[in-house]
Amino acid sequence: MFVLCTHHDPDIDGVGATLALSIYLKEKGYEVLTILENFPEYMQFLNGTENINSLNELKYSDDFSIIALDCASEDRIWPKDIYKKAKRIINIDHHSDNTKFGNINIVNSYVSSTAELIYSIFKENKCELNLKICENIYAGILFDTGGFRYQNTNYDTLLAGAELLQKGVNANRISEFVFDRWSKSGFKALEITLKNLEYFGDNKILFSFISNKEIVEDGLKNEDFEGIVDILRSNRDAIIIILLREVEKNIFKGSLRSKGEISINQVAKKFNGGGHPHAAGFEIKYNDVNALKKELIREIMILL
Repeated sequence: MFVLCTHHDPDIDGVGATLALSIYLKEKGYEVLTILENFPEYMQFLNGTENINSLNELKYSDDFSIIALDCASEDRIWPKDIYKKAKRIINIDHHSDNTKFGNINIVNSYVSSTAELIYSIFKENKCELNLKICENIYAGILFDTGGFRYQNTNYDTLLAGAELLQKGVNANRISEFVFDRWSKSGFKALEITLKNLEYFGDNKILFSFISNKEIVEDGLKNEDFEGIVDILRSNRDAIIIILLREVEKNIFKGSLRSKGEISINQVAKKFNGGGHPHAAGFEIKYNDVNALKKELIREIMILL
């Protein structure tokens, strides 16, 4: 039996790639459990969400293998510690800092996304893919490349996108699902983020902090902040963008973006996080937000 899972706080790439592989394996007659952490409602457009399994359906006495998708290390896998119960771990990922934690590691940091990596595996093995699988893969690629705009977009990425369109994917439909998902509360989160903007390093660093008090007072949720850091990225002067949120009292989540030759993932690592050279993040417990902000800005300034 295969247990498919992705990382904590999942995104469209992780969920899309996982569900694409899940659909394919089930079609081929394999016994599959797909176990994912609760994700925002806007991801319900992805095919196969109706067949996601509960963790309670997994009997740890069973002989099962885990396929972990889009996880740079075992501590990113959700459900937490499930990998300790597995007979083997298959690690499929595109992060450059992947720790190769699997018994089998299919890791390629050249590809834009785990969805693109899954597609390349299917293509190499001449697998027949139905439209549902293709749509999930395209959504994952589209999300992680920001609509084919980010530095991780290359020739193979564009070729994969074109081939998926040839297989019947409606690019406009998937793009609307991936990017046109702003709610009233999402715009409120954006309003607060813009109100709290600060500039450092001759306007090259764009920083915004949202306190837990602000989040609670306006009844905002984690998903309301999805995509905001990428809006800030569109600032023409800034080359490093930091969005810091206090998700719980003294628990802070940072989203980092960079442009050009500046790699931001090493900074994220220093704060118990990680990611890609131009898109990274972290979650950390800290008692003093001002001290955290000062330390974070100091680490960022070193990059300039």
